[in-house]
Order: sequence, then structure tokens, then C-alpha cells
Amino acid sequence: MKAIPTPYKDRQYRSRLEARWAAFFDLLGWRTEYEPIDFDGWIPDFVINEAETVYVEVKPIDRFPDRDVTDKIDNSGCDKEVLIVGSTVPIHSGLLGWLRQDLSDVTDLDKPYWIWAGAALGIWVGSGTNDERGRISKGNRDRVFGFCHEEQSYIDRITGFYDGGCYGGEEFDLARLRSLWARAGNEVQWKKLN
Repeated sequence: MKAIPTPYKDRQYRSRLEARWAAFFDLLGWRTEYEPIDFDGWIPDFVINEAETVYVEVKPIDRFPDRDVTDKIDNSGCDKEVLIVGSTVPIHSGLLGWLRQDLSDVTDLDKPYWIWAGAALGIWVGSGTNDERGRISKGNRDRVFGFCHEEQSYIDRITGFYDGGCYGGEEFDLARLRSLWARAGNEVQWKKLN
């Protein structure tokens, strides 16, 4: 399938799917940048600049990508976490996509040891034990969505909060999430010029 270059907010995206993700990130209130850097053989589509720096790859998929995609990322020299997102949100069971986390500190390896698993969506509110690492204050009054690694670190990459390993607590609002995804689609749909 051929990608359709699509404008959104005075920027031309390589595909309508990339433009939709840009609109979705805006609706979530996340700070992102498009095509921020060139790694060796891989250019991430976005970088999320919140409590953690996370590079993002957009693919028209609904399941974990083929190893050639992840191998390309893993061998690119990128030393940060990477999120792969697909053609819809959530992909299933409250997952935003797939997140790569380095476990070399746990495994005592001298080089990165990347683990890919689901990126669990949630709304982290923080607690008295959390340092304020991001721009969102404890309590998360605006109920900003975030995500964590499904199997390893349960710290929200957006707020920097940790909730004890329950993926942002019980405040997950799937209807609101799907509404934002639909609005993002409306933002980038084809419109006839006058």
C-alpha cells in the first residue's frame, strides 16, 4: 500500500498514519518532534520528550512487527527506549504498541540488552514516594494518559510516576482514548480545497 503524504499543522507527513499519530499525540498533550534524528540505518518518526525520551516508529500493523523492523532499530545505535505504534489504538487489551527497554543493568552486560513487550496504557497519578520527574504534577489532575513497559519497568514514560505495578491504576478510560483517536483521524482526513 502506497503512503499518502498528509499535511497537519503546517507540516507535511510522509503518510496519513504518521499525521494521525501526530494529531493523537497533540490531543494527548504529549510533547513530540517529527523525524528528530538520523541513527545508523534508521530514522525514528517521532521522539516523545516527556519524563523519559522515547523514540517512536509508526508502522501500518496490528501485531508485533517482523524481526527485521526491530533488528534495524536495535542495531541503529539508538540508546534510548523505542515505541512501535500501529494502525490503531489501543492495539488490544489496553496496549499502545510495543516498547523496547534496556535490561543490561540487570543482566550485568556491557552492551544494551533490549527487551520488547507491550506498552501498557494507563493514567498514573503518582504518590508521596514519587519524585516529580516530568512536567505533570502529582495527582495528574488533567488525567494525562501515559504508558509503561508491560513486563519490566512500570514507571510511566510520560509523567515519570510509579504506581506499584498496576499500569496506571483503575482510571483507564478506553472510551476517552478511542474518542481522541477518532478526533485525530478527523484532523487529518482528506479535505477538498476551496
